[in-house]
Order: sequence, then structure tokens, then C-alpha cells
Amino acid sequence: MPPRRARSGVPGKTAPAADTSWETGLKSAQFEECWWKACVSLLAGGTPADEELMGPLQLAVQQPQRRLFTLVSQEAIVATIHHLGNPKAKRPKDLAMFHEVTEQAKVLLDAGQEVPCELMANILKFQLLQVKASDQQRMAAKKGSEEKSKAGPASATKHKASDNRAKEDTPPAGVTMERQTKLRRRGEDIQTPKYIDDEPEGGPQHYFLLTGFLEAQLLPALEAVGVRVDNVIRVQQERGHYNTPERRDSSVVSSERPRGSQKHCVFWSSLGDVLDRGPALSMLQDVARLCYTVTDRPHAPGPPVSYFKCLCIL
Repeated sequence: MPPRRARSGVPGKTAPAADTSWETGLKSAQFEECWWKACVSLLAGGTPADEELMGPLQLAVQQPQRRLFTLVSQEAIVATIHHLGNPKAKRPKDLAMFHEVTEQAKVLLDAGQEVPCELMANILKFQLLQVKASDQQRMAAKKGSEEKSKAGPASATKHKASDNRAKEDTPPAGVTMERQTKLRRRGEDIQTPKYIDDEPEGGPQHYFLLTGFLEAQLLPALEAVGVRVDNVIRVQQERGHYNTPERRDSSVVSSERPRGSQKHCVFWSSLGDVLDRGPALSMLQDVARLCYTVTDRPHAPGPPVSYFKCLCIL
């Protein structure tokens, strides 16, 4: 008697294939354009102790806020993965395009594994594209306000009539209505963030600061998906002969530094080979390698403002 054939589910039906169109779309999405340029900087401490210097930098970017600068930390990326990576959890209704990339990383993190550089590059591009979209909306709103100011009294009369109609449609006092939209009503108070607008006048339209990413292979992975890192900045505290980033024997450096700095040593020692041995037509050799030393002298200007300005000069 011939063996019985294994069951294959419902006759005439096959399991639906996983939709991976977002992956192709994410890789082919244009990050920089002729009218919108970005400057991407990767910052890392020379040692684990130097990573504490990223805190003042984050404060300098966000408090007071600088609209042309965005700091993307490794901790923030992990939080985004846990927030958007579970398709069964409650997520925002208006999910950003290509959010599916976080689901693959969520599976790896739940299994106690690290996110590989290729996948992390896709997640970073997903995050940077969101900032780009917000920046484009800001530029469009600024252009609209400038055109509105040039319109003159005729436009003001039109808006006055619209305001009168809006007042007639206002519900009676005491009646509350639940809103399911992000659109604002006329006359509603808008809490706009305050900016100091001290960013450079010329140059790119937006600046990205990447912190917490100690994988040299992440740079070619980012270039493969269309995100070019312009410079790598080593941030370190002034500590005698560690001031100058001169090349030294790796065995001597490893014996002088704490054991916890092994990951930093590997990153900085392998960075040069990764950038210099890029594939043909690669722009990795053009990545600037810079160093900024934070002085600990009492009379020196302290972070975060002066710290931010010095990095802008770099």
C-alpha cells in the first residue's frame, strides 16, 4: 500500500507569501535630492567614559531646540524597534512608510541577538526619511507663511470673513466633541516649539548626529542603501597624552586602557581599513575623520552651548 500523502492545508489554496515590497522601496527611496541636502555625522567616544560627553551634546541640540539638527542615538533606535516592531501590539494609526523594517529587528532583539549592520542601516534610513519628511513640511509651511505675508490686505479680508463663518459654526458652551483628526480648528491655540535659529546659514538643509553606533561596517552598509556619512568625529576628554589621536601600537593601547573599552578599540582600529578599502566608485575614502577634545580646565567654556558650536565648526 503506497504511503499516504501528507496534508497540505485547504485544497486549491496556498499560504500567502510575505510582502517584501517595502524592502525594495526602502532601498530605492531617495534620501538626498538636488534641493535637499543632508550632513550625516557619526560621533563616538574614544573610550566608554567619553560616551558621557554625548549627554551635553544632546541637550545642546534639543534644549533650546535647533530645528536643523537631529540627534539619532542607538538607544532611540532600539526604543523605536520595540514600539513599532510588534505587529500584534497597539501601534499608532498613521504608521510611517517602511515601518515593517522594525519587525525584523524586533525578532532579533527578543531572541537576545544583535541587529546586523545591514538591517541597522535600513532602520536608520527609515528614521532619517521620517525626519526628511518633517523637514520638508516645515519648509513648505515657511514658504506658505512668506507668501501669505506678501498677499496684502485682500487676503486679510478673506481670512476675516472665514473667521466669522467659523464662529457661527462653533458649538454651544459646555459641549465637548471627541476629535479623531490631527487637523486644528480656527482660533485654536497652537503650541509651537521655540527655536533660537543659530544654525549655519549656508550648507545642507539638515544635520544628523548619529551616536552610540560602534560598528565600522555600518558606514558601507549605509552607503549601500543611499545614505552617505560625511564625517566621523571622535569625541574625547582631555587626559594628558590621550589628547592627540596619533597612531599607536594596538597592544600598548589595549594594555593601558580599561577592559570595558575593547569595543571602542576595535571600532577605532578598524575604521581606517573599512574606509580606505571601500569598493569601486565608493565615497568612503572621502569620509572625514575628525577629533574633538573636550577640555576640563575650569576657565574653559562648558557644555552644552559652546560644545555644540565647536562641533559645528568641525
